[in-house]
Amino acid sequence: MKGFTLVELMVAFSIGMVVVIGGIVTANRFNADQKVDAAKSEIEEVIRSARNYAMTRQKPEGFGGILEYVAVTLDASGVAKVLPGNNTNGIYPTEQYLSKTIKVSETTVTAINEGDLIFSVPEGKLLDFVDINENVTRPSSVGGSLVVTIESVETGVTKTIIVSEFGAIK
Repeated sequence: MKGFTLVELMVAFSIGMVVVIGGIVTANRFNADQKVDAAKSEIEEVIRSARNYAMTRQKPEGFGGILEYVAVTLDASGVAKVLPGNNTNGIYPTEQYLSKTIKVSETTVTAINEGDLIFSVPEGKLLDFVDINENVTRPSSVGGSLVVTIESVETGVTKTIIVSEFGAIK
């Protein structure tokens, strides 16, 4: 008698299905991880750009004030902005360096509010707002850093961006 029995075929088919389903789950996890990595890279790029603007004292087009710091904002919808500012007038929301929409679909990102991430001119170090109403800034405290978290909604994979007190991204 040649061929396979029905039981042998069912076992082989079941093993094949387990392998295929495992591959699909792994591929979905990989895609979710890639989305988180892509969002992290884009946010890091915006932060590096802001620090570079501060260190080179570059002003955005149309900005006529004294440049004392460069601020970064990131809202929950993924719009990141790099804005100039000084201790006299605060942050200038209309005269921005750049505005970039970061692909944050299927991820949650810690928002960077106005005043949370500010680089000093020309050192590129983090500043803290002492009084946001008075636009008074001071160097970030020793050991002070800012953490941005990106998490996949699907898999729960979390990536963090840490900006040290000296402005370096870890």
